[in-house]
Amino acid sequence: MNALFSLAGKRVLLTGSARGIGFLLAQGLGEAGAEVIINATTAEGAERAAVACVSRGSSPGPKRLT
Repeated sequence: MNALFSLAGKRVLLTGSARGIGFLLAQGLGEAGAEVIINATTAEGAERAAVACVSRGSSPGPKRLT
């Protein structure tokens, strides 16, 4: 994580974060240290996005909302 752009201690809710641009934003914000709240239309989509974010460096166990 770049110390100039740290989001440690911040919480982010992104709508549509299971796919597309929202998913890419969720990954980037998670890598910057934010607690990412995943929002999706299905629980399966939210879980897939959360697992992918964690595998790319997000803090363990992002929240999932459907």
